[in-house]
Amino acid sequence: HRIHLSGISYGISFQTVDQIYIGDDEALGELTLPLSKKGYLAHPVLLDGCLQLATVSLYAFHGKDPHLPVGCDALFLFSPLEE
Repeated sequence: HRIHLSGISYGISFQTVDQIYIGDDEALGELTLPLSKKGYLAHPVLLDGCLQLATVSLYAFHGKDPHLPVGCDALFLFSPLEE
């Protein structure tokens, strides 16, 4: 909700975050992929949801303007994500 109020909005296909739990120094999220993931080890929209969670957790911990990721040096996926 806070991210939306800051001017960032996601289209319906990119609304994968169902729940966010913020602890003292950690964040946990529940994500749901609204599309079929056929042909992907990890669907790009689901990975975007992980970045959304990171954005929300940084905002929650620092309380300033949202931080948006602009790149990723590496991603290691050791097995396909389950349904």
